[in-house]
Amino acid sequence: MRRLVSSFNPCAVERVMCRTLVSVSWDGYLYDCDFNLAKGLFMSGRKIHVSEMPGPPEPGSTIAVGDHCYACTAGMGFT
Repeated sequence: MRRLVSSFNPCAVERVMCRTLVSVSWDGYLYDCDFNLAKGLFMSGRKIHVSEMPGPPEPGSTIAVGDHCYACTAGMGFT
């Protein structure tokens, strides 16, 4: 974890997958990314089923974040 934190690259934040994609679990619930799906952190912090979404999330919507986000923002980033 220390290595990921020390490798944080603020320029990589613009290209992380959670800014343009969503992940859908096998039972149809939405997550900001695959890492959040694995951790059980629902999209925008709310349990939303894909059938409840009228369209894509609004630009600027809240994204659930945690220490695991350093994995996508280390070095050149994970896009």
